[in-house]
Amino acid sequence: GSEFTIRVSFLELYNEELQDLLVTSNPSSSSSASNKNTQKQLKLCYDDQKGVVCQNLEEITVLNAKDIFDILQRGIQQRQTAATLCNKNSSRSHSIFTLKIMIKECNVDGEEVVRHGQLNLVDLAGSECVGRSGAKNDRAREAGSINQSLLTLGRVITALVDHHGHIPYRDSKLTR
Repeated sequence: GSEFTIRVSFLELYNEELQDLLVTSNPSSSSSASNKNTQKQLKLCYDDQKGVVCQNLEEITVLNAKDIFDILQRGIQQRQTAATLCNKNSSRSHSIFTLKIMIKECNVDGEEVVRHGQLNLVDLAGSECVGRSGAKNDRAREAGSINQSLLTLGRVITALVDHHGHIPYRDSKLTR
């Protein structure tokens, strides 16, 4: 007797820039820079009702588990990866796969009730020692960005656990 709606989105944080992993890249363009120009710019904003939201992030309605896995696989294919001395297919970004579930049902009094839930699955890139991984130029900059956002995440967690008055969540897009 319940009605369900499930929507998914897949967000990548690469060098402190947000990218939508569900927007299909233009097959005629070989560089991610030209793909980035054709995408709508993603922006983090604060909404009084929802908290922090990502504007222009594609949300796709799914009908079954197979749809979810197909979309997840499609997004994984678009993630930023590169070879390092430590890993031949090292992820160079953090990603967040979100499932939003809305259930509409009637309660015992016959009133219609709508419930919302959200599950965020986060894949963090691992911290990286530039010297050990052999990262140079772009790879070294990526490692610095990864390490900086992970350091900020650590500071946020510490501030929450220690009940500090100030939580530095705005210091990185990852923690925001």
